[in-house]
Amino acid sequence: MSLLLAFCMIVMPFTVAYADGGADTKSVISVTDSGELHAAVSNAKDGDVIQLAANIAITTSNLSFDVANGEVTLDLNGFTLSRNGTDLTSSATLINVKSGSLIVDDTRGNGQILANETYTGKAGETAYTLRCVQVCGGAEFTLRDGTLENTNKDFNATQTISNYGTVNVESGTIKGVTGIFCFAPVLGSPAWSNQKAVRNISGGEILGTPAESYQGGYKDGYVGASYGVALYGPGYTTSGVDNDAVILNMDGGVIRAMQGIGTNASSGKYAGFTINMTNGLIDGTKNGTGMYLPAMGVTNIYGGEVTGAQGIRICAGELNMTGGTLTGTALSDGSDLVAGGSGGTNGALVAGKASNGYVGNIDISISGDAVIRNTASGSDVRPTIVVSDKNMASIASQEIKNKDGDTISNYSYNDTSISVSVDGAEIEGDVVKISNLTQSTPTSDGGDTTLQLHNASVSGSVINQTSGTSLSVDGGSIGGDVENIGKGSISMQKTSVTGSVVNNDAGAVTVVESTVRGSVENSGRNLGGTVTLIGTDVEGGASDSTVLPSVRDNQIVSSNGKTYSSAELGKALSDLPAGGTLYLGKGTFAASGINQFLIDADQSNVTIRGQGDATVIDTGSYSVYGQAGFFVGADNVTIENLKIVSTSADPNVSAIKFSYGNTPYRVLQGGTLRNVTLSCGKGHGANIHGVDGMLLDGVTVEKTGKLSISVANSPEVTVRNTATAAGGWGSDIGVMYTEGDSAYENVSHVILGSGNNFANNGTFYSEYTGNKIGSSQGQFTSEEEDGMVYRLPDEQLGKYVYTTQIPRAALIRSGEDPLYFGDPNDKNLIDALEAAEDGDVIEVAGDPPAGSYTITVNKAVTIRGRDDSAIIGDLIIAADGVKIEHTDLSEVDVQVADGISTADLSHNYWGGEPVELDGVEVYPYHSTPEMQPDDLVEEPDDKPSGGSSSDDSSVGSPLPTVPTDPGDPTDPTDPSTPSGFVSDTTSDLTVNGTYQFRITSLDGTIPFLTVDNANFRVEFASQEGNDFFFKIHAQGAAGSTTGVSVNGVRLLTATVGGSATGVISDTTAPFTVKKGETYQFRLTASERPSFAAGSASFTVEYAGQIGSDYFYKVYAAGNVGDGCGFYINGEASPVAVATIA
Repeated sequence: MSLLLAFCMIVMPFTVAYADGGADTKSVISVTDSGELHAAVSNAKDGDVIQLAANIAITTSNLSFDVANGEVTLDLNGFTLSRNGTDLTSSATLINVKSGSLIVDDTRGNGQILANETYTGKAGETAYTLRCVQVCGGAEFTLRDGTLENTNKDFNATQTISNYGTVNVESGTIKGVTGIFCFAPVLGSPAWSNQKAVRNISGGEILGTPAESYQGGYKDGYVGASYGVALYGPGYTTSGVDNDAVILNMDGGVIRAMQGIGTNASSGKYAGFTINMTNGLIDGTKNGTGMYLPAMGVTNIYGGEVTGAQGIRICAGELNMTGGTLTGTALSDGSDLVAGGSGGTNGALVAGKASNGYVGNIDISISGDAVIRNTASGSDVRPTIVVSDKNMASIASQEIKNKDGDTISNYSYNDTSISVSVDGAEIEGDVVKISNLTQSTPTSDGGDTTLQLHNASVSGSVINQTSGTSLSVDGGSIGGDVENIGKGSISMQKTSVTGSVVNNDAGAVTVVESTVRGSVENSGRNLGGTVTLIGTDVEGGASDSTVLPSVRDNQIVSSNGKTYSSAELGKALSDLPAGGTLYLGKGTFAASGINQFLIDADQSNVTIRGQGDATVIDTGSYSVYGQAGFFVGADNVTIENLKIVSTSADPNVSAIKFSYGNTPYRVLQGGTLRNVTLSCGKGHGANIHGVDGMLLDGVTVEKTGKLSISVANSPEVTVRNTATAAGGWGSDIGVMYTEGDSAYENVSHVILGSGNNFANNGTFYSEYTGNKIGSSQGQFTSEEEDGMVYRLPDEQLGKYVYTTQIPRAALIRSGEDPLYFGDPNDKNLIDALEAAEDGDVIEVAGDPPAGSYTITVNKAVTIRGRDDSAIIGDLIIAADGVKIEHTDLSEVDVQVADGISTADLSHNYWGGEPVELDGVEVYPYHSTPEMQPDDLVEEPDDKPSGGSSSDDSSVGSPLPTVPTDPGDPTDPTDPSTPSGFVSDTTSDLTVNGTYQFRITSLDGTIPFLTVDNANFRVEFASQEGNDFFFKIHAQGAAGSTTGVSVNGVRLLTATVGGSATGVISDTTAPFTVKKGETYQFRLTASERPSFAAGSASFTVEYAGQIGSDYFYKVYAAGNVGDGCGFYINGEASPVAVATIA
């Protein structure tokens, strides 16, 4: 009888009463050992409470909670639940919440859940990773009380909680070198792509434990580091950024770590998150950072406190702060921004881009009851807000990557912006704007970087030490000094300054209608520095400064010391020296004759500044040179904060024109229209003819007879935050005239920035014919990815259309402008193929054509479909190297010419399973005409192998990798629990490009595949039932190896194939080229390889790049019979040999 009772105790644990915080009493399943606990978890039902009655150590499988739509409570009851890393035979998880809701409570206190991990990441070690808690997509976990901890003190310790679902922290403690990783669910499984990862913190504490080692030893920058909460978004896409996939809501509690909250930039790979903070404390400790925000996302702070040596370090995204306190705890030590992580420049708020990889603008708005402060004591600068323009003028091309690590676009920092606006907030400390502080490493500083203080109360000083950008103050008070100690500028109006105003270098300071209790000094006068005081009271005296009266209504004040009436604008302009400024008051400044409102060629670098739309320059019926009411003919002229009106009946007269008016003709260098309103009855609003580096920012065209903006002969014109009028031509912006003499020899290029509002839905007119590759197309580009494209109507007048649609055939040749085959027509793919050469890409889009045609593809081209593209009729594959992808082939009859062996028709829709074709790859294929990543069908099981080796470029969900930068949070590993699996491949293999594994889960849990090093990259490709497909991509040198493991179990060794330098050539066999003709190589590599001919009988020319493919053309320059080898990266043996025929 006693034996029977003991057995019953195992399968039916003891049941008692459980009071859930005053709620209804629930039945409790009391457990005393691992067996009872596993049984209770396996049989758990909605409403169950599992209560520990003893300390329990888990030694075998995970505790997997899988109660769909149900709620289970685990009461620690003062006891400890643990799992030891020394017991593991593969990577494991202590608690895995697969579905439903799990609540962890501790009704008696001092209860713990401990993951005693021993893993360090050191090469060759036998230890495995151990998660304390994992929450799968759609599941929910709540910590009501108790302590969760990963006791591993190595930097590479696994995060205590991995969250792909919802985690709520109401009380209790979460501890570990890294507390919580919150991943976009799609990073864990394609099945979770429609889920959100949410983190709600209303109490408790998340404590980062300082790392005591790195891979078991010491490494500077790693030892001592700790992380609270890290957020990983779903990544940048061609549609932009999804900020709703990862959400952190904080309304209480404490996060304390050397990096309290962190995101990951990785060139956009983990972009997308939202942080909402209304209460609580985020403490980055005295040497750390409260929030590290390098990724694109949105952070809203309504209350609570963020503190650290760096309170917030932001490199991209949007930050809105309307309440709460942001605290910096350290004095300035002169450190520059740190690339790849937090640290470096101290400050309560530090904004800037230390190096490449931080995709997107920085937009910061601080207002309301927000308090920004620095609590450090000492005589050095106490930085509160620090804005750096370092690297912001760089034109170097950078990559934007999606979640799979694939490059989907390029940009430069010169096309992005940093905007910091403070409105009415309280600032306790100093405000600083900086450039590169490490002058031994020159960078391209400046760019579109603004810092504006409006009605702010600053207890300390305001300092601009940039090499050329501005800082503005409008209203409010400054308790310290105003210092311009670089070559930048400070503009200040209606502000009270307790200290002094100092200009120490070649920069400029302008103070309007303000009060300065100290002195005003221009010690940079001998360097060209200027200080201009307009209507400003200075109690301590002003030296080496220009003192001007206040600007009154209907009055003009010039920096030359003179004042003019509203009727004397023409004279004021004529008198203005180069580099001078006119300040216009409110009122109307009207012309009384022709050629009055002119800035001539010798008046470079002048500024005309009004007071908004209340300042009106009325040119009436008059004009300058019969071309514009206001004419700018000098370099780098700025017109800002005013309105220009022309009522001329002459359609050749624009409101304003920028153009060199003298002879011989030349292109102007620079010009700015900022916050200007334009109205013109018959002509253009703004006429930009011959300007390189023109900026229209905040321009509003109220009325125009032709175009809002006309552009001609201008290499670069940038348009941001601009609103156009409908106009008489039905277009917003026009590029005028074909190529011609010196006045029209330059191809115009218009760059569209953010914030534009186009009345004609973004229709752009062009008079270039653009009828050949390399012509004047590509005149309009965007600072953002919006898919704008070019169309060429039949009448040979171009029209750019601001749309996400592309024309039906676009021929793309590396190194040349695209050739677009007009409005949609039935034969444009045939036309594109006629013009194409080997290595070209043809993009097709739009509805299928009405007719049926025979299409012969006799060149090694890629045909890439977009939208609902289809091919109808007979398709003949007549060349090796043909690739057709993302295209509807359901109504096509495919024929393959004899001898074809390397054609690729995979990743298409066939209307069913495709027919096998000799020499043509057809798998994987799309099962639906929408052709989405999740409808891919791989090769059936009865085919030779579930794995495949190719250079296929299809994308899937990645397995995030180990970080290389010490400041970034450790990147996520894939969601998994130890489980049984079967791999279709178990023998060592060599990979040229890509190899795909099929891993079959035997218990339904998600397996994960990893590699030992960076010689290969892992990608999660797709899932079909319990079959999980992973791809490994070779990216190391030829011959380099890596170990491949599944769930921590070593599977095989993979070796990089290809040439000795890791480059794959499309041509390796001997071939012939006719004398005087060319042959093109395609080399696939991670970076551009060198390629050389072994003799003078052939010349080599670089022909461009498409993705990871690099093209080289070889020209047969020698005599018939000459032979030549071709060499990659200086290899000893040629990759191929050619003979001239």
